[in-house]
Amino acid sequence: SGEVDLYFDSVYPATLVSDASGGQVILRRWRYGVEEYQSVIFATKESGITSIADLHGHMLAFDNQFSTSGFVLPAVYLQRQGINLVGKEAFEAQVDSDEAGFVFSFDDQNTLQWIQRGFVEAGATDDYSYENLFPDDVRETLIELARTDYVPRQVVVVSPRMSATMLEAVSQILLTAHESEGGRAALEPFQTTRFDRFPEGIAAASERMRNMVNIINTIPLP
Repeated sequence: SGEVDLYFDSVYPATLVSDASGGQVILRRWRYGVEEYQSVIFATKESGITSIADLHGHMLAFDNQFSTSGFVLPAVYLQRQGINLVGKEAFEAQVDSDEAGFVFSFDDQNTLQWIQRGFVEAGATDDYSYENLFPDDVRETLIELARTDYVPRQVVVVSPRMSATMLEAVSQILLTAHESEGGRAALEPFQTTRFDRFPEGIAAASERMRNMVNIINTIPLP
């Protein structure tokens, strides 16, 4: 509708918004001081699951269908590893031996609780949550099955209506904000350390994002 000029989000929803609006992904956003992150796929040691191959015939919990780290990264990784993911309406649903079922927990802590209570056999979360927010004694009961590729922590999308002159001005302001005291003061409430350009270039980064979207579109959702 043209009411928004700048949009900040993680890779997957930002790519969907970019595709739907014609907006352009321009920069990385370092949220909480983190420039990139990955997902951790895990299970409990008591589950008997020791590898990704063991997930067929079992149920997994993911965060929500728009979560980059809680759904898209682990789902894409599993699909590429030959795991046939099929969304289910509830964790009590039947899971066939040639598929891995999944449900949405709508929160990483729910995912952990569901695994601990035996509602599901495995799940996924971002690496920061796994390493820092899960209690040490709880993490000792878990087995790490895999880690996905890294992706930008967040990205910046600009409106397709923004002029080239304005785009360049906005980019320079964001790229240099962390260099001044006033800029850092403005970034801090925004939970941002800095902005920078994609190391591999925008074209390569955008292609990677879009490839993930294409894979996710092949997975049956609940």
